[in-house]
Amino acid sequence: EFEAYYDRGHTFRKQHKYALALQDYTIAIRINSKDPDTYQERGSVFYEINNIELARQDFISAIKLNPKDDFSYNYLGLIYSGLKKYEDAIYQFTSAMKVSSKNTCFYLMNRGNVYRKSGKKELAIVDYKKAATLGFVDGSKLLKEYYNIDYPGGKVK
Repeated sequence: EFEAYYDRGHTFRKQHKYALALQDYTIAIRINSKDPDTYQERGSVFYEINNIELARQDFISAIKLNPKDDFSYNYLGLIYSGLKKYEDAIYQFTSAMKVSSKNTCFYLMNRGNVYRKSGKKELAIVDYKKAATLGFVDGSKLLKEYYNIDYPGGKVK
């Protein structure tokens, strides 16, 4: 029963039928309140419809159930960045990188953007360079766009 609601919620989310997705994810959570992925998915829907507070609560619930949930840390970073709570955002992006190395470039870019927005130019440059060095082209593009720094990036041998 849980999986049926979870799966259908996921299908509705992909179809941008957010009210139906939220309904099914909520039922799935009532059936099994210990599944972090359901909170993460529902939080993503709340985020997409700009219900930031409920999204934040769901991502926090997901992390409590799975402290290695880099995806939820990233979303919390985006939420706090949007709220101009830059130190909180930096903490979340850093946490995402600590628990998982699979999306490091992405998290470096997000953290670099927060450093840039908060006036921490040198730290932004460091993160953009690290992302570019890891092969993330946008790191080089943003260094050029924001700081007029030519940085080729690519893998370092």
